[in-house]
Amino acid sequence: MQPHPDADRLTVCQVEVGAELLQVVCGAPNAREGLLTAIARPGVTLPDGMKIKKAKVRGQESLGMLCSARELGLSDEHTGIMEISGDIGSGMDLAQALGLDDVMIEIDLTPNRSDCASVVGIAREVAGFAGRQLQPPIDRKDLPSLSATHPEFGVEIRETELCPRYAARRLTGSGSPPLRSGCREGCRPWGCGRSTISLTSPTM
Repeated sequence: MQPHPDADRLTVCQVEVGAELLQVVCGAPNAREGLLTAIARPGVTLPDGMKIKKAKVRGQESLGMLCSARELGLSDEHTGIMEISGDIGSGMDLAQALGLDDVMIEIDLTPNRSDCASVVGIAREVAGFAGRQLQPPIDRKDLPSLSATHPEFGVEIRETELCPRYAARRLTGSGSPPLRSGCREGCRPWGCGRSTISLTSPTM
């Protein structure tokens, strides 16, 4: 890789993609030799609708785009291109390399099926028509007992007919740390996965 001759903030990179060597113009500050990252080649359409084409950037040919996690719809991280770790071969499909080649099912519920408005509800429905036994995600007896004698917070239900019950639990000592990679990837289909706080939405 070398600095772009006509642009101070651009770099001309020679990118190894399997057996091919592609020239890509990149403006990311963390682009460096030996970095394993993600590339979108000409013909690829990114999640935001951007179509990658062969182009010339300030007179230099660019045969693709080195991508940040946000450009690939994987997270909000966009300070630079992705830095991928692990034993991953050059030219490997990114979804396969990151364990993202999974099936996502979108479910549109009718108003009379509120019993399916949860992960457990859907699992119960699938177990029913598939003839399988439901595997509860957690045994209630393993949950710590809660006492309402002196709660440090309260929940007031003002419309009891619309909401007869609301359960709350207070988490302490967690702050907002990033989720571990395995948990983050598992939560991505739900539209969350950046931190412990974002995990509470599908949990509720």
